Amino acid sequence: MNLYGFAGGDPVNYSDPFGLCPENLSPTKAYLCNLLEAGMTGAGAAAGFIGGGGAGLVTGPGAIVASPVGAIAGSAVGAGAGLVAGRAITNVLFAKKGDIQQVEDAARRNKMTPEQRREFGDFLEGEKAAGRGGSKNDRGDFKWKELMVKAREFLDSW
Repeated sequence: MNLYGFAGGDPVNYSDPFGLCPENLSPTKAYLCNLLEAGMTGAGAAAGFIGGGGAGLVTGPGAIVASPVGAIAGSAVGAGAGLVAGRAITNVLFAKKGDIQQVEDAARRNKMTPEQRREFGDFLEGEKAAGRGGSKNDRGDFKWKELMVKAREFLDSW
């Protein structure tokens, strides 16, 4: 198990502070994913701070009745909402399709190298094209047990 998978195996140079970005992103996409998450959380916190009464604290006591407790609570709620929004956006922009994720999970479980993983994907597409696809849907995608059988077949022929 790679304890630093969240950072592409390089926690010194990369990070995923919220743990929301998918694994195996390129460094550029991982940076953009983290930037989006942090930006959305920060924007949510700022909006919550202002909405919770922080505007009065920032502009002075004459602007509105200021409430430090409301500002802090609003900031926390806003940060949470921003984080949820950031997660939803990063899932759409960066998440892999479920069937691709399942193939990668099967490859990891079978300890395939990156080269084997790529060839395993090609092998599966060849199996579908030859009419030996899975029974998950009409596209021939594989159920988990079928996928694990195909992984063993692939590795036996490797």
